[in-house]
Amino acid sequence: MHALWTRFSAVFPCLVTIAFWSSPVSAQMGPVKVTVVEIIERDLASGRAFVGTVEARRHSSVGSAVSGRVVEFLVSDGDPVTKDQPLAKLKTRNIEIQIAAAKAEFELRQHESLELKNGAREEERRESEARMKAADSAKKLALTKLSRVKGLIERNAATREEIDDVSAISETATAMHLAAKAAYDLVIAGPRPERIAQAQARADAAKEEVNRLEDILEKHTIKAPFDGYVVAEHTEEGQWIESGQLVAEIVEVNPIEVRVAVQESYIPRLSLKMLAKIDVEALPSQTFVGTVTAIVPKADEKSRTFPVRVALNNPQQADGTPLLKPGMFA
Repeated sequence: MHALWTRFSAVFPCLVTIAFWSSPVSAQMGPVKVTVVEIIERDLASGRAFVGTVEARRHSSVGSAVSGRVVEFLVSDGDPVTKDQPLAKLKTRNIEIQIAAAKAEFELRQHESLELKNGAREEERRESEARMKAADSAKKLALTKLSRVKGLIERNAATREEIDDVSAISETATAMHLAAKAAYDLVIAGPRPERIAQAQARADAAKEEVNRLEDILEKHTIKAPFDGYVVAEHTEEGQWIESGQLVAEIVEVNPIEVRVAVQESYIPRLSLKMLAKIDVEALPSQTFVGTVTAIVPKADEKSRTFPVRVALNNPQQADGTPLLKPGMFA
């Protein structure tokens, strides 16, 4: 509690007293300003008053997830903020260049993957088929010439050199036909599944790199984690901040809480959801009603008191600021 008083030392002090209703015997203890009551129909009398502290429901020290130079600091102490409202912006030129390059790489890999998945175009199929047919025709022509030259040899009308030349041409034509047919078969069959999978994996990796860089870019805008108020500034425009360095502190004050130290003898009389009537000394004309939201099951070893938390709505003043402020004595 002392840490909270120090943190909010700028807030003017006030007194909040809370009393928990017990049995009629406790009436000897005298009237009190604040009461906690169970909603039942029976005669009740005032109980013991306790002193505590008004606290923010949540207090967040907001830091930067990345390093960079602050180009905009958008809030000041006391400003109200809403969830995801930008608090500060860091320079993003370098990361934007990286994202552009990563997107270009992803587009290239995606086109490669699609090309393999779609297979050869119709024009490529026709071209490959034409080459195979041309090679087949050349082979048949070479075989015909070879047969004719062999006949001339039998009649001693051709030389051995001529038949060797024609045989070489025939073998070359046959090999070219086999190569053209193999190429045609590959075009018809399409790429192997392994090649398609590899290309898709490269495209997926490129996409993940884009996502990673865009996530880093988003972190260059530091945002409020919830609705509340700025209570401390830790940077300014032009300052270089490291990853993890604090930027601002935000508190949530509606609903707000009162933390009370209750003696162990009174703890058995308390239960969750009990109503508490709260009078604040700084606001004598107003009465507040809260609900017991937590009874911490561990006592302070020195004082033998248990922390009890009471939550209540925090009305706004005419200027929109909260009426109850963290750090008020309760």
